[in-house]
Amino acid sequence: MKAVRLNLEDRNSWHKFQHVLVSLASDYIDLLAAEQTECCLQQQVLTLTFTLVDQVQGDRHPRLNEFTYALEQFFRRREFMGVRRVQLEFFTAHLETPVCTHQFTVPYIPAGAVAANAPRAVARATGRAKGNLVTRPLGALFRRAKAWLLDPETARQARAAGRLTARDPRGALVGAKNFAVGTISQAVNWIDTFDWESWSRDRLEQQKRRHRRNLFKAVIEDTLIVLCLAIAFYFGADYLSGPTLNVAAMPQSHYERFFDNDRYRCGNPGMTRKNYLCLKKGMPYEQVAQILGQEGKPIALDPQFGDRAVIITWSNSRGGAMNATFDGNRLVAKAYTGIQ
Repeated sequence: MKAVRLNLEDRNSWHKFQHVLVSLASDYIDLLAAEQTECCLQQQVLTLTFTLVDQVQGDRHPRLNEFTYALEQFFRRREFMGVRRVQLEFFTAHLETPVCTHQFTVPYIPAGAVAANAPRAVARATGRAKGNLVTRPLGALFRRAKAWLLDPETARQARAAGRLTARDPRGALVGAKNFAVGTISQAVNWIDTFDWESWSRDRLEQQKRRHRRNLFKAVIEDTLIVLCLAIAFYFGADYLSGPTLNVAAMPQSHYERFFDNDRYRCGNPGMTRKNYLCLKKGMPYEQVAQILGQEGKPIALDPQFGDRAVIITWSNSRGGAMNATFDGNRLVAKAYTGIQ
């Protein structure tokens, strides 16, 4: 990542730097009065003056140390032309002398150095401006993936893994399993040892500072986030839920044929008391034989139910027997003995 070069002798750059500095101080609103921040550039020394909200004990204040470190890292990541040294002064509302000072040096870049590289820098800036801000992280990810794929070390490891797999497939599977188990164990250990309490406390303090800085904007942002989450939960729950079965809306022929049929209320095929009670008048012989699990034997005619009525009997090894009378292939009467 290339450092951002900023010429503080330019008026527009100076105003931009002041705006960024006030924004950085606003993140420490419990420590500093961001609106009273002042800056001055004289003889290649950049003096930054901050007003403390409360009296602090010099360098012993942890938030003050954190702010000075963040500010120093801010100057290290960027290039400020015409600056050799940065001096920080912290005042309180009732004292005219600073209660704490801190200074550090930065690499000096002459202000005229921008003239030689101006056309090239303008061309790079123009090329970057043409791209979408959203695609920059994707472009960086693509470049890293491309570099990893084109790395000779990646090809060497792939060839070694291929030879190992061809020579010992079982060992390769065991190695892959051990690698996955080790990675998952490291992730679990990291989750167990991470200081979630401090992280949550820092996030909570950050949100409080954001609300104190601009309450109206923070409330609008929080409302939009909650609304988006509610919409995602509503449609996501509807999408992930399974289909509902409304039996009342199903065609009558559908559920009458399958769910109300007597054969589906019977037990396993065989001569049992449940299957005997399952037999209904009007059933054809084929269905009765399927329920009882075997074919019956005709034994006699039954003139009581008609000239063509036939008595068919079924028996099992336990001494049970059942008779059924069919007239025109339809069940008209039944009787049993010794079945359970």
